[in-house]
Parts: sequence; C-alpha cells; structure tokens
Amino acid sequence: MAVGAINKTVQEEVSRNDINYQDFITVHRDYNGRVALMQANTVRINQMAAEITLDVQNELRALEGKRVSIPLGQILGSYILANMGPRINIEIHPMGTVNVDVVDRFEQAGINQTRHKIYFNFDTMVRVVIPIYSGEVKIATKVPVAESIIVGDVPEAVINLPGGILGTDR
Repeated sequence: MAVGAINKTVQEEVSRNDINYQDFITVHRDYNGRVALMQANTVRINQMAAEITLDVQNELRALEGKRVSIPLGQILGSYILANMGPRINIEIHPMGTVNVDVVDRFEQAGINQTRHKIYFNFDTMVRVVIPIYSGEVKIATKVPVAESIIVGDVPEAVINLPGGILGTDR
C-alpha cells in the first residue's frame, strides 16, 4: 500500500507538471552537433523532489489506521501456508519522514547510444500492528522520473570482446 501511494504520487506529479527530460537536463552540443556537455538543472530537480516528498508524506498519512485483512499463514511467514488460515486484520501506521534521493544512471543502449535515467529513491518506515504483535517495516522503492537516449558517433569498426564492446574511431 505504501509503495503504491509513492508510485501514484510520483505519477500524478510528473503528469500534472508535464515533466520531461529537458526539464532536468540541458544538453549542449559542439559545432559538429555532438553532445559536448549535459548540465543538470539542480534547482528544478531538488524542487520536484521536495514537492513529491511532501505529497508522498500526505498520501502515507492517509493510510494511518487503515486495516488490511491477510491470511494467518502469511503472518506466520510460511510459503506453503501463505494463503491459508483465517484472515487477520492488520493496521498500518506510517512513521517519521519520507527520505528521497535523486539518482541518475548512464547505461549502454547500443553501439553508439547511451540511456540516461533519472530516478527518485524513496524510503520510509511503516509500523504494522496485528492483535498479538507489532513491528516496523522499511519501505523502499525506486521510481523512474525521466529518461533519454543520447546518440553518439557511429564507430567505423566494432570489435566484440568478452566483457564488452570496443568501438574505434579513426
């Protein structure tokens, strides 16, 4: 439920503000049109992270005291009996604050292509209360916010070696 609230909040914020990759990163090109610099709009990224964090905290507060019914086998931690037994009501109680980290990653997407992804990593604590026990559960999820493919020059030759691809330009 908490992960769903986080994902829903991020999705709503991204669609409401019509967020796209160019809102976070400005790509500067050289005189040949090749990517020379990628400049992050740190102010905009932090602003969006703060707005989403506040919205996520409000969504999680709405879960306070919410009851969910799960089978006794699930509570006992048995894989075999997970869907068996009488259903037990549990309550959800969000605790503390929501932390968000902005993470970006570059991945190979082809011989001359690089995929740049921007994620928000969220983590928070939720207390789960059942009639005979209560415990804390750490909720952590990574939500993609923006992504782009950066196209570079096509190498004249490509050598496929164990452990990676090596491109050579003359």
